Amino acid sequence: VGGFRKGGGELSSMIGSCQRCLIYMGDLERYRALYLFDGSPDWTAAEGHYITASRLTPEAGNPHNQIAVLCTYKTDDLAGVYRYVRALACRLPFATARENMMLLFDKNRGKAE
Repeated sequence: VGGFRKGGGELSSMIGSCQRCLIYMGDLERYRALYLFDGSPDWTAAEGHYITASRLTPEAGNPHNQIAVLCTYKTDDLAGVYRYVRALACRLPFATARENMMLLFDKNRGKAE
């Protein structure tokens, strides 16, 4: 981004806005796949937006939380736990990921008993 210093307030604000837009676009794609599918939902578009958001802001946990939600839809619980942990271990953790991970553990605890 020409003319802006990395780490500058204006650039950080722009990157944050882009990251939020990518998350919102991923959410819209996720809802579309969830409610407007024939057969098996295709999460590719939603996941692509979330991955792009995570690459744009690797220090943010929100994109990893959203990818974890997709993992639970795909019943890939191990990948879901991994992504929830990443969401919590980032410099800017996504606090709701802890609650989501606990729900995932509770769901699987019932299967193990």
